Amino acid sequence: MKNKSLFNINKKQYAPLGTSVILIPATAYFKEWISVNEQLRKKARPVPLSKEAAACIKVTTVYDEKGNFEFTNLKPGEYYLYTEFAYLKSATHREVVGYTDTYINGFFQGSTERTKDYTVNYASSAGIKQLVEIKTNGEILSVILKKTGSIL
Repeated sequence: MKNKSLFNINKKQYAPLGTSVILIPATAYFKEWISVNEQLRKKARPVPLSKEAAACIKVTTVYDEKGNFEFTNLKPGEYYLYTEFAYLKSATHREVVGYTDTYINGFFQGSTERTKDYTVNYASSAGIKQLVEIKTNGEILSVILKKTGSIL
């Protein structure tokens, strides 16, 4: 499976080089495990996987600055793709800091705002989860992952 781009839903925020991407088979066992852990996420510690089940999970990393990653030798079936990464966002705010009044021969002609732009940088994160299906052996699947909210 090849992915063309991995990005945050707000803008094309690609996952940084080296970001882990996790592939979990969408079997009944894993679906139940994911469901239980999503319910327990804020209440308690997550339920761990057995060593045998954990061995079925594949992990790869983003290999370029465009967010591309690749899994190979996958059998047909459904899989969950997961990733999470942090990135910096910035916002610009314009504030009126004063006014300049214009007078000609003592008569008021108008007023102009004096403004100052402030740029604020802050950290944000993207949590991405998507179900994908491989239908045949050797199929090359190109997916675009978008931010979906909280994940495991």
